[in-house]
Amino acid sequence: MSAPSALIKIFVNVNNNPEILQVGPNLIRLYFISVPLLSINVYYTYYYQSVKKAGKSFFISILRGFIFPVILIIVLPSIKYNLLFLSVSISETLVFCINLIMIEIQKKKISLKEIKIKA
Repeated sequence: MSAPSALIKIFVNVNNNPEILQVGPNLIRLYFISVPLLSINVYYTYYYQSVKKAGKSFFISILRGFIFPVILIIVLPSIKYNLLFLSVSISETLVFCINLIMIEIQKKKISLKEIKIKA
């Protein structure tokens, strides 16, 4: 994110809250780290829906939208309050890793089916 201060000024009256311009840009940068992985995770959710794996799609959606964020929102502020803004990034990273594992498992199943067909 190139201009977090400009984004803050769109949504917050900085005349009433000038301290937000000191704290806000760093917190916005922490939050927006998650955007690349977020888009990949959404892609995998739609991929699983398109190949009729609704259970996997639901599992990914629940992990990234509820389970991981709730756990991290409870745990991270007890370590340091700024870490709260990393909860989405950490959640998306964990879900991305789970997606990679699920894809590898699916690849192995497909290759095993191909071996059985050839035999």
